[in-house]
Amino acid sequence: MVYTRAWFLLLTTTLFALGSVLLFGSTRVLTAANSDVLYSSKSDVMQTLTQKTNELRATKNLPALMQSQKLELSANDKLRNMQEQRYWGHYAPDGSSFSQYIWQHDTDAQLVGENLARCYNNYDAAFAALVNSPTHYQVLMGDFTHIGISSQLLQDGCESIVMHFSNS
Repeated sequence: MVYTRAWFLLLTTTLFALGSVLLFGSTRVLTAANSDVLYSSKSDVMQTLTQKTNELRATKNLPALMQSQKLELSANDKLRNMQEQRYWGHYAPDGSSFSQYIWQHDTDAQLVGENLARCYNNYDAAFAALVNSPTHYQVLMGDFTHIGISSQLLQDGCESIVMHFSNS
């Protein structure tokens, strides 16, 4: 998913005016897998997926993304919220969007995006699934300058990964 700040404000106003929650189709990635072979360190997932993203972007002469602690914090907050509220997607049950987490930590961001991946055997498989999904690929190749990633191995044995992007 990709939003500009102006579009998000228009959407929020529209949703409020309608008095209902508009749910978009999630571009989530789910599959059964053995997560025991995934890396154990959060820095491993950040390094691995940032490197893979930048290698992909280089194939289209796009600039490399810089790692952002602000986006890592926003991704971590989003991951925590999904666990506490027991959902998996870009929108919380209360209708709040991933963009709110990013703008809370990166107030200069004008364009934001999110990719989610869950329950893959390894980071290569998770990244391949993102690349093969048109909406996830669009985010990976978007007009962004920064990336932040958070992951956690959950009680069900699956690793959940949240990737946040901005152009701050």
